[in-house]
Amino acid sequence: MEALLEWIAPDPHIRSALSGRMTPGREFNPYQFLRFEALIQGIAEVEPNIFDYLSAVQRVGEANRHHHLLAEIAANGATIISTNFDTRIEQAAQEYAMPTFVLSARRRTPAPEDRLIKVHGSFPWKRGRNVTPRASLTQIGRIGFAFERFPTFQSWFEAVTENKQLVVVGYSACDSFDVVPLLENHSRAGTISWFGYSPDRSIWGAKRISARNAAPFPPKRDVHFAGHALTNLASNRATSLVNQFVGVDVHGFLKMVVRTSCLDDPLPPKGRTAFENLRNLRQTLFENSLRAPERKSILRILDDGLFGESYATDVEAKPVVRGKSVHFIESIPTFSKRSAEFRAYRALQNGRLRFVIAKTERVSRESGLLWGLIMIEWMKCFCLHAKLQMSTSSNRDRRHGLARTLLLHSQRAIYFAIRAGWQQWFSTTARIAAKYSLEVADVARGQNLLQNLLEWLDPNTTNGTEEIATACALHTLGLHGRRPDVARRARRILRQLDPARCPVVEVLRIASDAEGAHARGAWRSLARLESLANETLLRVLRVDPADHWSVRGVFEYLRQTTPGAVRVSD
Repeated sequence: MEALLEWIAPDPHIRSALSGRMTPGREFNPYQFLRFEALIQGIAEVEPNIFDYLSAVQRVGEANRHHHLLAEIAANGATIISTNFDTRIEQAAQEYAMPTFVLSARRRTPAPEDRLIKVHGSFPWKRGRNVTPRASLTQIGRIGFAFERFPTFQSWFEAVTENKQLVVVGYSACDSFDVVPLLENHSRAGTISWFGYSPDRSIWGAKRISARNAAPFPPKRDVHFAGHALTNLASNRATSLVNQFVGVDVHGFLKMVVRTSCLDDPLPPKGRTAFENLRNLRQTLFENSLRAPERKSILRILDDGLFGESYATDVEAKPVVRGKSVHFIESIPTFSKRSAEFRAYRALQNGRLRFVIAKTERVSRESGLLWGLIMIEWMKCFCLHAKLQMSTSSNRDRRHGLARTLLLHSQRAIYFAIRAGWQQWFSTTARIAAKYSLEVADVARGQNLLQNLLEWLDPNTTNGTEEIATACALHTLGLHGRRPDVARRARRILRQLDPARCPVVEVLRIASDAEGAHARGAWRSLARLESLANETLLRVLRVDPADHWSVRGVFEYLRQTTPGAVRVSD
């Protein structure tokens, strides 16, 4: 990535700023960082040959001790799944003639004899092998969430891990959209051993992981992505044992798990292969230097595509090369009229959701836009929400089935959106999910969603409005779920928020007190609080026209659910 930054940003100040953005955890949301796939996405929009240039990183050198060990255990029956592009394992396996499978639109399911499975593409390893790295966000988007657009591959993964020993080595767990959810949701391994690398050889540790968090995102904002994946793996009922190791001898462990013929492989002499290959990459890039307009275009893509660091940058601006210059076709805030996003937005207004969901799925599948995945899950939540709101069915099982499906789609939408930093999207979805957790009598799930969400909301970017709305949802959940401790915590949060930062918080405090009075049957207090809310609302609206809060709607709902014999007006 540093070599690519030098290529697209000769200016050291611009390069330094970009380099700083490559580190997870510098922003409020630790998932907001410049990923390798986002960098390649921006470059590939202007220079499609970048995938060929990348192969220079393995021009010299040969397979080392680690590659030979992997090739040997594969020959003895293990299945190797790799996200790497390099072909060192194939080179080490030449004497074994190891069958290799590269996932693609044409080849979706490994054969029983395949031993090396490459899920993110590959550099060519044989003459005539027309393969390429899958290194951009759009390419990953064509795979779908947890490889959902390759269902036969999902089934293969479940079968190949069934009651097996799954070993994860040297993996950062940053592939939030495909590999990590595949591991979390489709692993059927009996035992999972996760090995982390530590440059400090004095660090050694092993611990057993237990399930503590059922939410689709971490309970704390940290960059320990592997730790969250391990917790979710531990909550998978198909897995009986999940272990994490740091600084442990992986070679010795693998030789215990898979019988190998060679027990004492000598370490190869240290060389400068990696440095030579980086020099080769820099030389390749120098020989194919970018013109100033092309560099400017790539930098603009990276700067403008803020959420593109976790999703598809080409939603924001599409570069078009015209002669010797590069022009941008900008998306307007309500989206281009020909885009799937625009159709989805209009559908939310006119109620044609079902048609547009199908259309968006098709378009996003063809284009590979990960943005489409969020739109689909988000719209499905609202479609089910509308169906449940309009439903007059007294069939409890049917309503519960719809509510459980809504919870499933909401968790997927939250999973995506929190990794893009769109807190308005995932907070809205989480509040709907919390509401329907009451429908299926699973208050704990809704509570977990909202409490974790409050940890992730950034009050400095939305004037606190999302935080306030989520606290109100938590308060309602506590009242209707008969969890007074939850309601008390929500009221404390509302009292701690600063009305100067968001004036409408004054009204919402009154509304939360009114909900409490309604739950206790204190009708006179409820009437007094409604009067106070109306007075406060008139004053607040002069400062903050909070139309979207519909505070009056809260009291209208409370009046409608008040027993007829003791109406508030009485």
